[in-house]
Amino acid sequence: MIKIAKMATVPLNRIKTIKGNREVSDSHKEQFKRLIQKRGFGGSLNVGVKNQDYYILEGQHRLRALFELGVREVPCSIIDWIDVDNFDEVQPFIIDMNAHNKKWQLEDYVKSFADKKLKDYVYLRRQIQKHSNTLSPGVVVTVYDGVKRGHKQLKRGDLMYINKEFSDFLIDTLSKMVAQWGKKKLPAQTLRQAAYMILNSNDPYGYTRAFKLATINQLTTGKEPMPDGDDTFAHWFENTVEETYLIIKNIK
Repeated sequence: MIKIAKMATVPLNRIKTIKGNREVSDSHKEQFKRLIQKRGFGGSLNVGVKNQDYYILEGQHRLRALFELGVREVPCSIIDWIDVDNFDEVQPFIIDMNAHNKKWQLEDYVKSFADKKLKDYVYLRRQIQKHSNTLSPGVVVTVYDGVKRGHKQLKRGDLMYINKEFSDFLIDTLSKMVAQWGKKKLPAQTLRQAAYMILNSNDPYGYTRAFKLATINQLTTGKEPMPDGDDTFAHWFENTVEETYLIIKNIK
């Protein structure tokens, strides 16, 4: 049997947010406001229900846009087969229902699992927020899980740190470097590749220092920008950073 939602008109002030959803993006909300003002609102919001209260499962950006436009009630699809108190039931529904809308970013997955009180996600979210002025969420995530792209385990709720103590050291180092040189000279793509290669080296602390020194030399000489392609960066790391590392170790 396919479950079919019942339709009802619900006052906006009775619709509450729910844990497991992503943060509201102001820019995405404003896009909906402009669209609704121009075209009207011809859809509905997906909500769960408990004790005569409603909880937004899909459509929180439209909900916020409608509220700010002065709308006081809105058509809703009542998803009454979802237990809004069961996080493991609510979260997959939210992610799947939103998948066709604005694509979930890494920070959305981190925030959602942090809402579940998974300590590694709570800590990772705190680090993303702490370094938001210097590092992209993707860089922070790579520093902790050692995955360059995709992050399938993280998205499944199975985040595993490579080495938390070292990752704390590396994230502070990269953040300070960007604060000094700026995001244009040290773009996220370069930093993600650096983190990935450092974490997969035989001496992460040593290679962090070597990467920092090699980067300073690259940026101060002004001959070439930092390489940012996968192949070009790998070549630079395996040569320039490796040579710097050997000098530090007094092998060469």
